[in-house]
Amino acid sequence: MKTAENTCRKFFPNKEHELDAQERRIIREMKLNVLKVGIVGVGAIGRTHIERINNILQGANVTACSDVNAELGKSVAETYGCKFYEDGEAMIASEDMTQLS
Repeated sequence: MKTAENTCRKFFPNKEHELDAQERRIIREMKLNVLKVGIVGVGAIGRTHIERINNILQGANVTACSDVNAELGKSVAETYGCKFYEDGEAMIASEDMTQLS
């Protein structure tokens, strides 16, 4: 755990207190070597990002998406097996993702 904490401290250098929930979640993901990515906007470019992250990038998987067009967003989420959020801020606050694209 110390190594993960030290690595996390590099990304959160101004922290003088204990790690918060989001930082602990990032450490867990780092240990598993899998980043959970959330995508905002699932139009043509967003879907390309999902496909590249899921199929080409190692160590990452799209687990959440958000779009102003709820019908399209739900369809994309079902196609790619991720959770859809109508509210991007709710997605960012959730534990379904640790990285944002």
